[in-house]
Amino acid sequence: MKPARQPARPRVRRTPSEARRQILEAAEARLADGGPDAVRVQRIAADLGVTDAAIYHHFGTRERLLDALARFGARRLRESVEEILAGWHDEKLPISALVDALVDTFERRRYAKLILWLADAGVAADRGSGMFDVVVRAFAQRPARGANPVEPRFVAALLVMVCAAEPLFGSTSRRSVGLGESRATAKRFRAWFAEAVETLLAG
Repeated sequence: MKPARQPARPRVRRTPSEARRQILEAAEARLADGGPDAVRVQRIAADLGVTDAAIYHHFGTRERLLDALARFGARRLRESVEEILAGWHDEKLPISALVDALVDTFERRRYAKLILWLADAGVAADRGSGMFDVVVRAFAQRPARGANPVEPRFVAALLVMVCAAEPLFGSTSRRSVGLGESRATAKRFRAWFAEAVETLLAG
């Protein structure tokens, strides 16, 4: 006796923007689990129950998918930073919260490795232009108390640079100066760095 045939799964109609968003969310989950090498069209298609062709239809190539994923992560990070700064109502900027948001995206969700992969692959690096202008404006609005105020853009660039490098070189850098590799040491370093940014802004 033949087993009863399973009914076909109903096809879900998605708008192009919905389909792209779902593909990018699935790709982001793969990125967080295994880095850029884990972001494979066949795996994402299986995760979503669609064909490889459906993903290629929206992104063309795997490289374009990865580039779109980097931009997708950048938009989410910018929204997170804007939300943090929107809740700032006192003189003390939430630098530690900004550090946490940046490190979460670059490290836990592995976007630092993705950006490095794209650079190594020669994918045009025009993404992210001006995305942290909101941080620059917040830094510029903070009154400096010292005699030597610093350029807000320099401090914002330093903030992004250190947080992006943290998942790539943080442990190696700390080990090279005898600080060790423990999570507690990494946490202490980030807290110290947030205070250093505060000091720079104070002039």
